[in-house]
Amino acid sequence: MTPKFMFDVAKVGVKALALADVGNASKPHALIREDNAVAYDPDAGWKKGDILPGRLLSRADASGSAADNADVRGEWADGQWTVLWTRKLDTGHAADDKALKPGGVVNVGFAVHDDNVTTRFHHVSFPLTLGIGTKATISSVALE
Repeated sequence: MTPKFMFDVAKVGVKALALADVGNASKPHALIREDNAVAYDPDAGWKKGDILPGRLLSRADASGSAADNADVRGEWADGQWTVLWTRKLDTGHAADDKALKPGGVVNVGFAVHDDNVTTRFHHVSFPLTLGIGTKATISSVALE
């Protein structure tokens, strides 16, 4: 199957990854349509061993409560990711999301997805509890 996208050399510095790049957090690991991808060029000087991620991410394709996760930032430092994620307590998407209430505790699990693709690849946490202003495995605080 021919890829539809490749890395944008002007933004990423390379059109594809090498095997040694896979798993290196300083290298791009996903094709993001609105950020670092361009249409695949079959005449781009491909060589044996060039690797393109099998998943294309796109914020524009997100819908429902998934589209409410726009305020997420991550930072890779000292061998680990720190992620700051904010969202409304009630996203208004009752069919695919749970409203959160101050003083309440809910069971949660976190999954990190390469989303908006046909085969969802993800990592999942063990079950946790989230307390909204109360004691739980994870106790949240209101930001003003």
